[in-house]
Amino acid sequence: MYFEKKLMDIFRKKMSSTDKPITSRQVHRIIDNKMIELGITNKRISGLAIARFYYGINIRKYSSEKELQEVEKKLKEIREFELKISQYKSQKANITQPAKTIITSKVSTRKKQIKKFIEIKTYPSDFYYKLQKDINLAYTQEIYTAVLILIRKLLENLILDILRKRYGYSSKENVNLYFNTDRRQFRPLNTLIKNLDTKIKEGDFGVFPTMDKDLIKEIYKYKDVGNRSAHTIEVDLGKDDMKKYEEKLEFVLNVLIQTLNGL
Repeated sequence: MYFEKKLMDIFRKKMSSTDKPITSRQVHRIIDNKMIELGITNKRISGLAIARFYYGINIRKYSSEKELQEVEKKLKEIREFELKISQYKSQKANITQPAKTIITSKVSTRKKQIKKFIEIKTYPSDFYYKLQKDINLAYTQEIYTAVLILIRKLLENLILDILRKRYGYSSKENVNLYFNTDRRQFRPLNTLIKNLDTKIKEGDFGVFPTMDKDLIKEIYKYKDVGNRSAHTIEVDLGKDDMKKYEEKLEFVLNVLIQTLNGL
């Protein structure tokens, strides 16, 4: 456990409903999922930042001065992330609200047509369809930084699921390909890509010929631009930039999805 018992008890109290308390393991899982969403690592520091930002927990008495300095850096990342998401949600709300147009005293309503940045129909679960919908909504509203952050999240989860499905839980070595068992946290995207690349070179995905070094190169491209979008407040992107990122995206996604479905 990476939190003191007193702090964990506070977490459980804050996260539990009145009629259904949650366990410490469930607290860990909630924090794991939040860390993936935020794209941040270091479970202890990130967990303290999440406790402070999302649950208003006073973490000072549970942290050293050095930890508090690191927490402040994480809090800045979280604030920037939430700022972008709030901007995205605000724009998304405008899509779902029908626009009123008055023509010769007659009122008509219409929804803005959703533009398809990606359109894949073979995802393995509803989670991915929802993520694709959010990507297309952000693209329609020209919130391009949000598009790239969500694409990064989409790739991260596909690679995580591929490694988890291919190597399972049979040994600590296998689990460590996608989950840091010592720190009890999922591997960051960069490590997931490196581990996938290593296993491809070892021939573990020989029955999937399109899982090769060229695919890995393309994944890194989307990882890098997603990172820049997530960690820089002002990113000047236009439609021409997005067309460049759109070129091979569906190919990359289809290869990963076909691999995942075929395992």
